[in-house]
Amino acid sequence: MIRVRVRRDVYGPAVLVGGFYALLLIGLLGIAHHDPRDFIEIGTQFIDRSQQSAVIQVDPGYHRKLLKPGYDGQFNYYIAFDPVNARYYVDAPSYRYGRIFYPLLGRILALGQPGLIPWAFIAINWLAITGGTLAVAARLKAADFSGWPAIVFGLAPGMYISLRRDLADALAYALVALAIYLFSSRTPSPTLPTRGREGIYWSAIVFALAVLTRETTAVFAVAFAVAAAVYSPPRSRIRVGGIYLAITLAPFILYKAALTIWLGGSGVGNPFELVPFLGLADLWPWGRIQIAEVITLVIPCLVAGGLAAWALWRRQRSAETIALIANVILFVVFLNHFSYVDFAASSRIILGVVLATVAALPLLIRAGIPRWWLVAVSLLWLAPIPFLLLPSLGRQVGVA
Repeated sequence: MIRVRVRRDVYGPAVLVGGFYALLLIGLLGIAHHDPRDFIEIGTQFIDRSQQSAVIQVDPGYHRKLLKPGYDGQFNYYIAFDPVNARYYVDAPSYRYGRIFYPLLGRILALGQPGLIPWAFIAINWLAITGGTLAVAARLKAADFSGWPAIVFGLAPGMYISLRRDLADALAYALVALAIYLFSSRTPSPTLPTRGREGIYWSAIVFALAVLTRETTAVFAVAFAVAAAVYSPPRSRIRVGGIYLAITLAPFILYKAALTIWLGGSGVGNPFELVPFLGLADLWPWGRIQIAEVITLVIPCLVAGGLAAWALWRRQRSAETIALIANVILFVVFLNHFSYVDFAASSRIILGVVLATVAALPLLIRAGIPRWWLVAVSLLWLAPIPFLLLPSLGRQVGVA
């Protein structure tokens, strides 16, 4: 009986979340007869800007009307389609190529066949969301906590948008979830034994892949590098922490240096403001999008960050709480106005806050934080889902 309960506690959230998205995909691709390329949201502004690639061009058999700008998923598509010449079809080549793991994985899974790449992207994101939920549930269970709160991560609006628009965020944060689980499974005691030190480097490798998928995940990598040092014996802390950090960040740094030589600068401005909440203030008076963002993203993120700060004050410290506070500061408080213009962007960039909050639940509860605070935060994060599933209704409130 105990074994059955444990399995349900770990696998149940993944089955629920994976089943939800499977039904959604069946409805879109099977019942509604959507073309898998509809997820990409190709725009004429970029696909028509060059003739350098022999394969990146509008398929005359694709009958969906193309809008002018399109959305970010098209850049993943072009890079997967033609890795060398896609630079002529993206808005900021060095920046877009910096998130290489997702389009590269799509190309590999599609065996280089252009017609299979849209299907590969959908499969990757579905597997990432389901697997990421499983990893979070396993992490919670390893901490003697229920795995069911993992569904908050799996059903977060940013995950839905990532799947629906062929974006890399679901894969990036699923890799972070896996890295957290691998790390926690090797750090059961305050002093990390030699075998444990070797084991945590597997989590560092997964973090490296996450950073190559979306650079914002580096916040977690740094937090866990510090934790790797803290869990090690005093004489080896600097060495272990340094090796861990090098494994997680060196591949991205070297790769970005190579991209700069090949493609030049990123072409993207500073994503942060110098004044707290200036990004939101710049958009005043707020429209429906900003009001929705404040209610369902900003407020719950600030509450979660405040709860983490309370846990630290109560001496309940962990890499998850540090990562949670850092994500709130960087990607909520000091986020620039460009990300707050679009709910799809802001909901994805706070996925790190959602993941860190859920992963830190056992520690937050031990710090004496009432569970209803965490329930309220979760409900606010999940509130946009019905509006995203009904685009006509979502457009009225600014989330679709």
